[in-house]
Order: sequence, then C-alpha cells, then structure tokens
Amino acid sequence: MKAEMNRRSFLKAAGALGIATAGTSMLTACSGNNMAETETKTETGSETEAITFDREESCDIVVVGSGTAGTCAAITAAQQGANVICLEKNDNLGGTSNFAEYIGGFGAKVQTDSGIEFDIAERIREYQVETDWGAPYDVVETLFVESGKTLDWLIDDCGIPFQPGGAASHLVVIMQGEEQVFLADGMLKPLWEMGEAMDNLEFRTKSPMIGLVADNSTVTGVYTKETNGEIVKINAKSVIVCTGGFVDNPDLFWEAMHQNKERYFNYGMPGRDGDGYREMRKLDASITGMPAMLAEPGVVGTVGFSEDPNIWFTWTPLPHFNEEGKRYYDESNGGDTLNNEVMNNAFLAQNRAFIIADYTYMAEGEIAKTWEQYSSGRGLAGVEECSGVYKADTIEELAEMIDVPADTLKESIETYNKACETGVDTEFSCAAEYLTPIEKAPFYAAELHTAIYCTNGGAVTDTKMRVKTASGTIIDGLYACGLDNGTVYKNKYPLTTFHAIAQTWAAVSGHVAALDACSR
Repeated sequence: MKAEMNRRSFLKAAGALGIATAGTSMLTACSGNNMAETETKTETGSETEAITFDREESCDIVVVGSGTAGTCAAITAAQQGANVICLEKNDNLGGTSNFAEYIGGFGAKVQTDSGIEFDIAERIREYQVETDWGAPYDVVETLFVESGKTLDWLIDDCGIPFQPGGAASHLVVIMQGEEQVFLADGMLKPLWEMGEAMDNLEFRTKSPMIGLVADNSTVTGVYTKETNGEIVKINAKSVIVCTGGFVDNPDLFWEAMHQNKERYFNYGMPGRDGDGYREMRKLDASITGMPAMLAEPGVVGTVGFSEDPNIWFTWTPLPHFNEEGKRYYDESNGGDTLNNEVMNNAFLAQNRAFIIADYTYMAEGEIAKTWEQYSSGRGLAGVEECSGVYKADTIEELAEMIDVPADTLKESIETYNKACETGVDTEFSCAAEYLTPIEKAPFYAAELHTAIYCTNGGAVTDTKMRVKTASGTIIDGLYACGLDNGTVYKNKYPLTTFHAIAQTWAAVSGHVAALDACSR
C-alpha cells in the first residue's frame, strides 16, 4: 500500500493484519499481601459494590487497557521510573488499535524537517467549527499542541520510524519498502518489546479490571480477576483507564445512542464492554461525547472494512436501495470525502438497505481492475462467496433473492439509469461523476449493516487527563485516556478536520496522563 493512499480516498488499499501478541513472562513490580474485604465510596458518599479479594499488591501506576492509549501510558510511566502494571482483559495486547492504519500530529520534528508546517491555531478553529464548539477549547488545544510532541517522543525516545504520509498532511506512517505497516506491527509491537526489557513494567493479559479502589474522592487502586479466579487488589498512586469504550455493551449503547446494538456490527476487537466508563461513573465522573462514534456501512458477512466485498461495494459511491426497492440517498455524499455520518444517518432510517451494481462495474471496468490490485487477490470470487452478496441474471430474480418488490426495484433502477445517461439525477441530485449505471447482467446486490470500530464518548477530563466529577472537581488519582475520554468529542467523529483523531488522541492522552501521574 502506498503511503499516500488511504482507505477513505478513491484508491484505497487493503492491509493484511496479524494481531500481535505479547507474553506475560515479565518481571513483576508489585508485592503480595493477604486476603481482605473492602468497600469503596464515591465522592458523594454513596456505596459501591463491596469486593472481597484474595491477595493484595502495590505499585506506582496501574494502566487499564493495552491499546495505543494504554501502551503509550505504560511505556511513558515506566521510562519515568514508575513501577507499572498494565492490565489487559483479552488474550492479546493491543485491542482495536491492532486494526489502525494511521496516527497523526502537528508540529513534530519529522514534519518540519520535511517542510510540512501547520497553523495550529487555525487548525483548532476549524476543528471547533466542525464539532460546533462542543469540546473544551483548552483540552482540544492540548490535543493539537501535544500531538507533535508525542510523535517526537515515539520517534526519538521509542525508535518508531514514522514518516510523513497518508491522505492528509498531518498523518505519519511506517513503511517497509513500498508497503505501509499497520500500527500493530509498526508501533505497538516494538513498544511491547521495549516494555519486556524493563524490570519496572508488567503487561498482564486475561486480567480484567472488575472495580476501582477509592477512598472518598481519591482513587487508590483497582481490583482485577486473574485466570485462576483469584481477585487481586492492586494498590497504586494513580490509575489510568484506557479500556476502549463500550461498543460491545448493548445497555450502554442504547443509553448513549438510543439505538439497538443489533443494528451495528463490531469490526474491532471484542470485549469493549464499558468497564472503564462504568467504574468511573460510579465515582460520579462527568460523561460527554456519548453520541459520537466512528461508523460506516459494511457488507453483511464481513468482519473487516478491508475485505473484498467492502472494497467492491462500499469504497465507491454506488446506488443504495431500501427494503421497498427504492433509492433513498444522494450517493455523492459518499464521494471523495466519504461522509460516514451522512451515510449512516440515511442507512439507519431504513429497515434494510442494499447496494446494487452490474457486471460492468464488478468485473470489466477500470474500477474493477483497481480493486483487483488492492484486494486479497481473489478478485470477484472473493466477493461472490460472501453471505451478504447476491448474484442474479435479471433484476426480477435479484429482487426475489433480497426480498424486495420486483416492480418497484426495476422501476427505481430504470429511473437511476436514466439519470446516469443524462447526467441529471432528478431524485436526489447526485453528482454526475458518482452515477454508475446498472445495465449488464449478471447483477449484484450487497446487503448492508452499520459497522463500527469504536465509540467516542467517555469521561470529562482537564488538560492533564484527570477525570472530573459532574460538579467539576478532580477525582484525585484517576485518569481517562483514548476512547474512555470523551472530552474532545461532542456530536460527531471529526473526520474532515482531524483524520485519525482516535489513534492520535489515544497516544497523546496516554502520554500526557502518564507524565502527570509520575509527577504526583
């Protein structure tokens, strides 16, 4: 994949990813004690669940979660000399950051050395306009200003070979020859290997946090459950929560989105059940950004955005039809900018939705050749075997296969083809350049579902990532980072002004939180 190409640009490239795994054979930085029972109280004095534990340990900082935010926090704190335990509930480290392509920054040395300059104040203003000024200016400013410094740290202190590249000037990539390396192999795995060489840092997999330890308004540790069933109380001066949001929690999803979780398919790492969000809320943490999420349509039967069916059907603006066989959408909204927010709003207003294309698009045209180049190499065969893709010799047969009214679908396609011929879409005013005729058999339909990598809402923090209560006071010893920190989000994922914000915010917030925690 060329550095200048991106999944959201016209020539998108698919990357194969093997999720990296880090072992747990690291030197522990904590000491064991005896069994006891305790209960924590919130700042307002309300009781949380009493947790009985089997043994007790102590360290300086506990990091919960091992994605980009948690890994950056753990490595930063360990470099500062703190004794650190990083807890990960899954078998493997990295979470959904394993699937990430890019990270960004403004004002890093690698950028200025390449002649890339930014007006950061203007960039912040554009960001605030896109988010309707819903995020605190000082925290947004911290994100932009510290992003360059965080990249400098990753490159200079951690040896990550970032270089400018990607679809936006603020993005950086890791290249091996002509191929771009995903962050899992290019950034996270080297950081974990660095951690393995440190005697004051331990990564523990299969170790979920089951509760925070708090003394009134101060967090003093966490409870974790080990694979043998033992409950361990880990005492710490600071806890940095980076659990990755709540995309797999139907109840929180409904509460936050007023949407049924069954309409969404998780393309990221499973297990993001809102652990951090739930525990922080028990301590009266203020929550924001809950309506925001990164989502875009995916083909039913796929488990990743870069699979062949998605490359053919969702990476290019093609005509959308609903369960009534009617077009429902101006597909030019899915043009070069790929406005995911608009696509999903339109999609979710339907009960079912399909993208339809003909043989010319699928197999004969220049676009098909482009997708052949960047797909798995199996071409159309890799598309046709997908359970969400249907193929028929006539529109009537296709309508029967996808269970929509044949007469309506046929009439809708005829109207659409006329728009393709004249260049004038009288239904939705789709730009002529994005009109793709449906004329040559066989015909293909791909059923859609809304696929998501993450939620973008969580705790409100100050510029040091210290969690605030609903009344605005600081919960001492508690930090929130990455997708558990919703402060820079409000009503949308700001793709237009800050591509790769989720990964950038994860790295920045983790790095900043750890530096502050080490100064306590």
